[in-house]
Amino acid sequence: MLSRANDVIEGIGSGWLKPRIFRVLPLPEAAEAHRLLEGRRTIGKMLLAVGGLTA
Repeated sequence: MLSRANDVIEGIGSGWLKPRIFRVLPLPEAAEAHRLLEGRRTIGKMLLAVGGLTA
């Protein structure tokens, strides 16, 4: 598993793997993120930001 994780990190770093980020929500909105995931209303990755970092 660690080898596969390293492959993913290498792919992102070298640019041949480009994860699609659907939305970034602040950690206090984790319940909303969960609702979106449960309702299958996401395309790509859902990120929870800590420390006030959102994009």
